[in-house]
Parts: sequence; structure tokens; C-alpha cells
Amino acid sequence: MAITAAEVWRDYETDGVPSSGSHKVKKNNARSWGAWVEGVVNAFTASDGRLFTSLASINVSLGYTASTMAWVIGDPVAANNGVYQKLGDSGTGSWVRRADLPFSFIIASDAGAGTANAIQATTSIPVSGSALVWMNIFEANTGAVTVSFNGETPLTIKTNSGNDVAAGGLTAGMIVLGIVSGSTFRLVSDQASSAVLAACEAAKTAAEAAAAGVNFKNVASRSALKALNTAVTTLAFLGEPAREGVFKWTTGDFSSQITADTSEGVYIKADAIASTVGAWVRQFDGRVFPEWFGALGDGTTSDQTAAAATVASAFASGDEVYWTNTYLTTASVSNFHSVRHFGPGIIKRSGLGEELIIGGGFASSTNWVVGAGWSIGSGVASVSGAGTFKTLYQNLPGPFVVGETYEITYTVTAYTSGDIRVRLAVGATAYHSTTLRTAIGTYTEQITVTQPIDRVYFATVIDGSTLSVDNLSIRKVGTQFAVAPKEGQANILYVAASGGSASNDGLSSSQPFSTLQGAFDAFKHYWPLDGKWVIKLAAGTYSAASQRSARLGPANETETDPDADNYTANGMSMRNMLTIQGPDVGYDPATNPEPDPTAIFDAAGAAAVGIQLERQLKVLAKDIKFQNYNGSSSSGGIAADGHCWLRTENVHTNACNIGLAVYNHSQIEVKGGAVEACAVGIRTLFNCKQEIGNQIAGAVGQGPFIRNCTTAGLQVQEGSTGHSDFVTYEDNAVGVDVLINSRVNLNGSNFKRNTVAVRAASANVFPSGVVWNTGTADANTENLRIVDSGSIAGQNANNWRTIERSTTTFTTAASTAVQTAFTATLDAGLYTSVPSSIYRGKAIRFRCAGTITGTAGTKSFQMRIGGTLLTGAALEADANGGFDVEGTVYLTGNATQKSTIRALAGIGTNRTKVGYTATAVNTASASDLSFTGTVVLGNSADQIVVEVAELEVQG
Repeated sequence: MAITAAEVWRDYETDGVPSSGSHKVKKNNARSWGAWVEGVVNAFTASDGRLFTSLASINVSLGYTASTMAWVIGDPVAANNGVYQKLGDSGTGSWVRRADLPFSFIIASDAGAGTANAIQATTSIPVSGSALVWMNIFEANTGAVTVSFNGETPLTIKTNSGNDVAAGGLTAGMIVLGIVSGSTFRLVSDQASSAVLAACEAAKTAAEAAAAGVNFKNVASRSALKALNTAVTTLAFLGEPAREGVFKWTTGDFSSQITADTSEGVYIKADAIASTVGAWVRQFDGRVFPEWFGALGDGTTSDQTAAAATVASAFASGDEVYWTNTYLTTASVSNFHSVRHFGPGIIKRSGLGEELIIGGGFASSTNWVVGAGWSIGSGVASVSGAGTFKTLYQNLPGPFVVGETYEITYTVTAYTSGDIRVRLAVGATAYHSTTLRTAIGTYTEQITVTQPIDRVYFATVIDGSTLSVDNLSIRKVGTQFAVAPKEGQANILYVAASGGSASNDGLSSSQPFSTLQGAFDAFKHYWPLDGKWVIKLAAGTYSAASQRSARLGPANETETDPDADNYTANGMSMRNMLTIQGPDVGYDPATNPEPDPTAIFDAAGAAAVGIQLERQLKVLAKDIKFQNYNGSSSSGGIAADGHCWLRTENVHTNACNIGLAVYNHSQIEVKGGAVEACAVGIRTLFNCKQEIGNQIAGAVGQGPFIRNCTTAGLQVQEGSTGHSDFVTYEDNAVGVDVLINSRVNLNGSNFKRNTVAVRAASANVFPSGVVWNTGTADANTENLRIVDSGSIAGQNANNWRTIERSTTTFTTAASTAVQTAFTATLDAGLYTSVPSSIYRGKAIRFRCAGTITGTAGTKSFQMRIGGTLLTGAALEADANGGFDVEGTVYLTGNATQKSTIRALAGIGTNRTKVGYTATAVNTASASDLSFTGTVVLGNSADQIVVEVAELEVQG
């Protein structure tokens, strides 16, 4: 054989060396190859050749003499086709392939059976590497192209220079020539010879070779993945919708993971291999997706199983969960709050939310606006009488959520005539109505609201209605929980005094936590808190040891172990206030400032704090009662420490050592509610700020109400400051106790029957418009006690404070009448102290000095309160020159005094005179009293000149 077809039509001048340049076919080589083909044909025909359609058919045909030639044409395997020679005598021996079929050209037809990039072509004779193939192109390609001849293995079409065909390189109607070369169909010409393209194609070839080296497979389903031969394939891409991802065959014992991962989200068992030997393991970057576990995320189909499997997988591996869509769940998801969540996803929980109506059982008319014709009594609401439109309504505590569905249920318990329906309204404008009812029965309907409803009412619209209703209930259908809430989104966690569980996720009132601590613990994977978070407490008494105390924030941390608990100082930021609230009981600061809460925390005398807040938290507590937290000096209802902001609305405390307290640069606001029978009702300590009551309320009676506290109703200590406005203090040992560099502004508060209404020790108080109730049955024993003391001396080490001072010269007239040399005002209610074993009581000191001229008669100096003479001292006629007078009034009770005075003259026979008197002037008067220093001349010829005068008070 002179030359082969592969040599004639080789790619490069030096075969296999691209740098030698493309080879151009030479005519003499083509003629030589053609002559060889013709010689083979002649030899075949000269030897009485035969034709067979397959290798199998020639191998069973041995009845030919030695050296007989035969062709095999049409075998499905192209390599089996060719020129064969008989070896051995007739009936024995075998056939041996001697050469390819001697066809110079083979015509292939592309009729469009395949695609533009995967051509299916047919030929009349088998295709081999020894013949040129002539082929038409049916349609233009869009990328790399393969061609399959007669259904055989596809061959990659390469240009003459070995590059892939570029997009658009083959056009419809084009005729191409090429030869089969291994796994490629090599074109005679270069479709593209760009060096850049060649480099790109080389990189692609290398990548494909690398992939082939690891035997990477694409599988359409988990079933196909399980069926793979793991001895050959160790990497696979799962293309099952929503479960897409790369899985790696990993050896080891994965039996526990596979048992736990029932949804096959991360771990998949191979069909033929035990899970103790290995498993297909998903490769991912640390976040799992519920879709991997079969979740649909359409908000209507239950994803309970998938959600539970997702969280279980993340909890076991320590991974995070990314939620993309809305996932409907029907029950608690175990360990839901023990993993970190991300994404815009929503967990939707089926069932009904909490009750929105207050007093729907009509035990009283509280919270109801009773319209004409309506009445509430005997546990029902009834309507009767003529009238075209009669309503009974309730203003709801908050608007309904637009787009949400609410279920309305009520019972018509008695019916004679008329009709009734429930309407949802904004103010007086109704937007939704239930069906008219005209018979006894219980009725349930669901309404999807289109407005932010804030009122619900019963309406009768026909004259002569006579009927009764009971048990009105309105509850939202389903709840929603945003795994990573943004501003405008609100999450609710539910807690119940009974019926809850530590294993519940608290996402609905049907699956509540059993403790407030359980809800607090949920937050550790959500810091910093964005959006709005609410903890709703069901009605009931939280009295079990696990229920009566809860802590949010760092605790038990030391300098050597700063992260000793679940709550570190890192990232504990909150965009909005965390709300902790019991069932709404109709609190309204103006009309209902202290309704009794139905969520009650009872410590039963234990040493505990109901809610302990630590470090930079912002919390609103509402409609909760704390009682019997008195087992230690630090026991109490709510305490917030370290730059916290605590606001309470209608929070009640009873029989606690400390009702409400903030410490260390924290802030407290107390609106409404009742603080009763505590040692200290409300305490602020170490540079805190307080707003007790409301500065702009304008009237007492809006709360809070602080009663019967044995130490103090409000105790403000050590650098704390703020207001106590329009608050009612009743029957406390001390109403407001302000200590050590602190300050309280008192505006409009009402003090009744307190032993001491206000006490200030080394501190400041500023009463304005205060109601002392002086002179009434509600009078305080003592209204104001001022104590200036050091750190060692007790409250009896009082200093004097100047009330009034005058340096204006006063000169007596030529008269023997009583003349006023000095006057000052004693504010009503501030001079009611009663001395005791621990308190000396108040004292008033008067001093004046000047000169006396003349010796005609005596010169008297006197002290008076409210015009009543207390005591005086008279110098003799010869007294003259400079004088100094000092007198002290000791208030021994609300209406008794002991007074002393001493007058000293510079010249005279008896230059010192002393006076003492016990008097009974009522200093507990509801009106201001005057204090006057008066003088009297025995003879009008004499004269007294008062140059300075001063009035001071102690205690």
C-alpha cells in the first residue's frame, strides 16, 4: 500500500505537530491512494469475491477455498465492515480482515432528524476512517456540534486544525467533507483557525478530560443517583427539580444520618450498598434549603414534613437554614429556634390565632359601648324595641391586618324577632358584614379584611328586634413568622400557663411555650432583632418554679469567661421594643387605667425576679401582674439592669419586695397599672431616668396607682432623675423617696394618707400643682420631709435651708403698735411633720439684727405664724446700740409648736432677754401661712432699725 487516506488528508504537514502548519492535499498522493483502492477491487473481483451483511454471517460461512476474498458491508459495528480473506480449506479455517472497504467517497444525508448541534445522518454503506464522507447541513449550529452516522456513537465535529465548530460556522445547505478519526469527524477544511478560539477549545477539551477522569454524572432523579455504580462514579449532579445539587460518594458509616434524613435532602443511600459503608452526601456551603427536603413553598400545600426535616438536618450539623418562600406548617417544628435562619421566607402556621375580643362572654359591660336598645346582663347581650339601626360595639386594641382572614363566631341564645349580624368597621364606617341571622344557633364565618379594621359591632337593622347573643369570638386564621423580619414585619411567640410545652416552637397559640424563658431562649439565634417581636402570654397563673422567673440578656458572666451563657454582649441590639403582653383587658389611660390583668406571675414567696432584663434591651411589658415576689431583698416583679429601656402599661405588682426596678443607666416609663403592698413599689438606682405617669396627662387618675408600700412607693437613688406626674400615692410609708444626688419633678400627683408624702435626702424635689389633701380625711401625716445627710450621719443630721432673707432696712414708725419688720410665706402642706424616734421633725429659725436708739421704753421682738403670736422677748428701756435676735420654732405636730427667742442688746442694764412659749397653731392648713417677725416700742419716742433678717427651715 503506497499511502493511506489518513496520510493523504492529515491535519498538519508533520502529523500530530500543529506548529508545522496545515497540510494541503497533493494530487499525486490522492492518485496513489486511489490506485491502491482500485487494485484491491480488482483483486477482489478476480478472486470470485463475495458480499456479506454482517461479521456474524461471514464467520459461519466457511465453505470457501483458501484465499477467497469477501466484503462485509452493513454490520452495525463500523469496524466490522471491510475486506476479508479465507484461511484454510473449505469447511474449515476462518476469515481474517485485510483492509477497509475501498470506497473513496460515502454520501451522508442530514435530513434534520437530530438537532442543529447534534446531527443525525444516514449513509447507504457503513462509515469508516478510510473514506471521505460527503454530508449536507440541514440547519445552522449554535455551538459545538456532534454527528451520529446511522445511530452510532456521536462524533465531535472538528475543523481541519482541530478546533470545535464555532456558533454559526455550519449553515443550512452547506456541503462539508470529512473523515472519521477516532471519536471525531474531522472536516477537510478549517471552519475557524483563530488562535484564541483554538486556545479556548483546548481549555474546554482539558476540562472535559478532567471531568471524564472523575467520571462525573448527571442524574435526573434520586432513584437514578441511588442506582449509580459507586466504584466507577463518585460525583454526580442531581437535576431533580428543587433538589438540584452536587452529591459526592463518601465512604463511612452514615446510618444515623440517613435514618434522620428521611427526606433525603443531604444524605442519600445507594441501592446496592449498606449505609454503614457509605452514602451520597450533598456538597454545599453551610446553608440548607427546605426545597432540598421536598418543600414546595407555595403557602397552601403543607410543608410540615420538609420543614421539620430541614431544621433537624441543620440542628444535627450546625448549619444554617435559608428560607426563600412561604411554607405552610401544621404543627411545631422541633428545635426550630435552635438553628440560625436567613432569607425572606415565611413560616405559615395553620389554625386560629389568639382571641381579639375582650369580654365576648358578656360577664359585664366593660369594654363595650352599649347603644340604644341594647343591654348587658346575666352573661348575655340583649336588644329589643323599635329602631332601624341599633348597635353594640367594641373598639379593638389594634387594627386588623389587611389581607388576612379572620374567623367570627357567636351564638344567638334567644330570638323572638328581628335580625342580627356582626360588622367590622373603621370608626363608624362598616367595611365587612356577616350574614343576617334570624334564629337561635351558633354561627361561624370567615372574612378577609381589606381595611385596617379597628371596631367590631353587633347590628340589628329591623324594627322590633328582640334577641340575645353570647360568646362573640374573633380570631385570625393562621399565623405567620418571618424567619428574618424586616421593618414593618411582626413576629409573635406564644406562651401559655398550661397546655404549653418546652418542645413547642411557640409560633401559634395552639403550640405555645410553657414558660416565658422558653420564648426568651428562642431569641439567641435572631440577634440583632429586626422588625417587631411580641411575646403573648395566655391568661392564667404562672406559678411553677420554671414559669415564675425568666431572664433575657447576659448572666453569670465573668472577666475570665465573658461568654458563659447563651447571651453575649456582642450584637444584642434591638431596632424596636420587644413587647411582652398578657391578654388585653381594656386598658385605657383616661377611662380604664388599672384593669386587672389575667396573666399572673405568682412566686408564692420565693426568692425570684419575675422578669430580669440585662444590657441594652428595650422592652414593653403590658397587662401582666406580678405577686408574692418577696423571698429576698432583691426579689421583685420586673428588673432591668445596664442601659435598658423598660416601659410598662397596666402592669400590676402586689406583695413584692420591689415591684418594678431599673439600675445602672437604665430608663423606666410606667403608664397605668397598680403597684400595691410592696416594700418598694418602683425603684431607680445609679444614674437612671424615670417617667412615672405622664407629663402631659393633665389630670390625676390615669395612673399608675401606688398603694400601701411599707418603705416607699417610688424610690429614686444615687444620681437618678426624672418625673412622677399625675400619679396617685396612697397609704405608703413614704410616697416618693428621693435619695443621694437624685431629682424628681412632681407635677399634679395626688398624695393620700401617706406617712410622709415626699422625702428628699441629699436630693432635690420640685412639686408643682401637687394635691396634698391637707386638711381633709385623706391628709398625709407629713407632706414634705427634707433631709440633708452625709454618708455616716443618719437622716437626723439635718442642715438648715434659707427660706427668705432680707437686707432691706426697716425703721419703726413713731408708734407703740405692733409693726412687721419681716415676712415670708410657709407653703401649704410642707409643715406637717411629726417627730419620731427616727426623725426629729421640722424647725423654723428666725434671725434679725440692727440698732436701737432711745431709752424711753421697752423694745419687744416677736415671732408669729398666720398672725398668731408664738413667742417674744422684750429688752428693757435702757437697752441701746446694736442688737441681735434669734428665735426657733419646733414643730412638735401638725398643730403644736414649742418656740424660743433670745434678744441681745449692745448697751443696757440687762442686755439679754429670753422668751419661751408652747402654742397650738395649725400648720397643716390647706392654705399657705405667713411667718412674720414683728417689733413693738414701749414708747414712741424710741426707734428700732432692722438691717438684716433671715428665715430658715430644718427637716
